[in-house]
Amino acid sequence: AGRTAAALALAVIAAWPTSPRAQQLANTAGAGGAEVSDSVGSAPADSFIAGPGLVMHPGPGRVIDRRGEMVAEIGPDWSHADLDAVSLKYSLLDALATRVDGRVAVRTRSGQRRFVEGEVLTAVFESERRGSAVVLALDATGKIFLLRTPQTMSAGSRMEISLKVSPAFGEDHLILVVGHSVALLSQTVSGMQGAPLDAVKVVDVLSALGDGSVATLAVLTSAR
Repeated sequence: AGRTAAALALAVIAAWPTSPRAQQLANTAGAGGAEVSDSVGSAPADSFIAGPGLVMHPGPGRVIDRRGEMVAEIGPDWSHADLDAVSLKYSLLDALATRVDGRVAVRTRSGQRRFVEGEVLTAVFESERRGSAVVLALDATGKIFLLRTPQTMSAGSRMEISLKVSPAFGEDHLILVVGHSVALLSQTVSGMQGAPLDAVKVVDVLSALGDGSVATLAVLTSAR
């Protein structure tokens, strides 16, 4: 299972070389970079592709998606490692999408999907599957967090977590994983707490999923 997860992660990474480091990862994976659409609205002349449907505006250090939304604000002093972490976040989310299961769900209690600095976001995690649940977060800059260690959820149960919106702004993701073998996932992500993603971390997270069913929620945050 670990080998399969590793192959999947590196295949996704290889699909969008974004920086010299990402290109190196793609070459290491043994695959060339796929052609990426550049139809992401109007962008400054010095902008460049940062992933499928993502464009980097290097001056202010902002990553914009094809909706025209700012999904990551990494600042004018950004590095290629910062940009790689954002791109790798979306590669991880794409891989997790293969585990999305309608028996588990994440939503905001208010129904909002946009929040500004200082607001409190209350996320509701629901499961129709009995098992142990862990809650992860990927912030806009590609840092990973463990928000809730394994907790038993019975079919039809739910739990809530409240978070106060603060920088960095962009698109944050909350992830619920419910299964019978999520202790390794909890331990793995705990060891990465607050660290930016890299290729190894992506592979490690995917390898630790066990039998977990996944639900994700994306919210957009911004300054007032």
